[in-house]
Amino acid sequence: MLPERMLKVNVIILKSKVDKVVKSLQEAGLVHLEIEKGEDEWMKRASPLKSMDAVAREVSLIREVKTIGKMIGVETGGNKRYTKADLEEIVGLQGEMNDAYRIIEGTKDRLELLTILRRLRLNSLPASQRISYEVFECSPKKIEKVIVACEGKNLDFEYSKGATEAYIIIAGGAADRDAIREIAKEYGLLPVKIGEEIKNVDKEIKRIENEKKSAEKKASQLKGKIRERLIPIMGSINSEYIRLQNEVDRAEAVLKFGESERLYFVKGWVRERDRAALEKAMEPHKEYAALTFEKPHHGELPPTALKTSNALKPFESLLTFISTPRSDEIDPTNLIALTLPIMFGIIVGDVGYALVLALISAFYMNKMKGILGDIMKITFISSFWGILWGLIFGEFFGFEFELELLGIQFPLISRLHGVISLLLLTIGIGALHIMLGNLLGAIEGVMHREWKHAIAKSCWVLIEIGLIGLIVNPEIGGALALIALIGIIATEGGVGLIEVPGLLANIMSYARLAAVGLSGVILAMLINMMRPDPSQGIFIIVMFIAFAMAHFVAIVLAAFESLIQGGRLHAVEFFSKFFKGGGIPFNPFKMKEVEKR
Repeated sequence: MLPERMLKVNVIILKSKVDKVVKSLQEAGLVHLEIEKGEDEWMKRASPLKSMDAVAREVSLIREVKTIGKMIGVETGGNKRYTKADLEEIVGLQGEMNDAYRIIEGTKDRLELLTILRRLRLNSLPASQRISYEVFECSPKKIEKVIVACEGKNLDFEYSKGATEAYIIIAGGAADRDAIREIAKEYGLLPVKIGEEIKNVDKEIKRIENEKKSAEKKASQLKGKIRERLIPIMGSINSEYIRLQNEVDRAEAVLKFGESERLYFVKGWVRERDRAALEKAMEPHKEYAALTFEKPHHGELPPTALKTSNALKPFESLLTFISTPRSDEIDPTNLIALTLPIMFGIIVGDVGYALVLALISAFYMNKMKGILGDIMKITFISSFWGILWGLIFGEFFGFEFELELLGIQFPLISRLHGVISLLLLTIGIGALHIMLGNLLGAIEGVMHREWKHAIAKSCWVLIEIGLIGLIVNPEIGGALALIALIGIIATEGGVGLIEVPGLLANIMSYARLAAVGLSGVILAMLINMMRPDPSQGIFIIVMFIAFAMAHFVAIVLAAFESLIQGGRLHAVEFFSKFFKGGGIPFNPFKMKEVEKR
């Protein structure tokens, strides 16, 4: 249950050979590099390698080409060799295509305005009756008020309203110019320039539509050219990108080193079990690179490398989402993998609901990545506890059932009719959980030779045993509780005595498992009251859909509450007894992907 043991590693490298050594360190993927502060007079922080700028420029160009490929749907392709000129040509073609798209976007706004102008039939008026008009951009929220104002002043208008913007043309006689400007000022309308006076709106619309078609044709042709050039070389681009990314990482790693006139100095951490593997990786460089190991000094905190099996990795992910354990404290991942699903199961507590959750999470757990994928895996594991507790409670989609299995008569506890038993069960689980947390705190005190802390935590365990013992044997239970109180006062002072009610509050917090679970039972029962009935005729189809959707919502709520409440009890009640957190995750310097040789 402890994280990996770590060794401090120091490497001294001849400057002229740094590229070879750093590449070997990267390929080994064993060393967590630390930044050398360069506080000694004879050593300073390392400067960037001269080759770094050129590599960074090349990576930037390839990344731009990969982005272009993604935009047009070309992410893989052939392995034909390419040149820098090929990449620059593709970027240039993309620039031309962007120009064409900008023209297309520009014509859309212009056509929208001209369409409004056409609706005003400006060209049908005799020259002597020529009206004046102005085009404005307006907030969609204000457009109705502007319309009312125009109607009040007997002005003509046409408008086009979208979700985020609106355009309005206000028109009138020559004497109405002041009225138009007054409305614009009052409602904060922004004037839109439409260029020179348009003599023939229809002709202008046709001209712009032709311009748009021409730009669309050009954009399509350019896209085709880019695809023609990218497809044969995209495989080579991807391979080269991986190689260059690793080269950039090596150049950036050197920035963590210290340097003198002739040497580089590297310090970091390696797992104790990987010492031999690192020595083997560095063997070819022994003539110009010296490798030394040492154990962490007192007070020195190495990075944390957790020893979690693949099956329990989702629980590790959940733990590190809250906080990474320190390298010198107990890793509670394995315990969480047991206790969180138990609490999840108590809240869900329904065979039918748990089966649905198992099926949904099984479907999505390998499709989702990151923390969401891990939550799906945790839900899948926890669903089996939901099935077990569903048998104990005798519940299936909110209906109660009786069953004899392996000589055991189910339900053992009815959540609806045995609320007191349910509360006692959850509070008992809480007492054991808090006791386990204090026991782990005592073990950590012994590990760090903090004897006073170890005794204090042991006394908190003892006081729980004493309080439970009061029920069985008041004399023995009372004696144990009294001894524990004396120990707490001796180690923690009066503050410890004040915290005794807090211990009871911590334990009582676990009653939320019963409360939230019971609310789920009541919700399921209410849903079952609206179950379809054959007497409803054709309406039964609608009722069945509503019935199924209601149960689905209840299932999702049950899963959500189970994870939230179970997670809270661990993070707030359980971890507060022994877990410090705040560790630095072990992040070895390694290849992002394996380079093709």
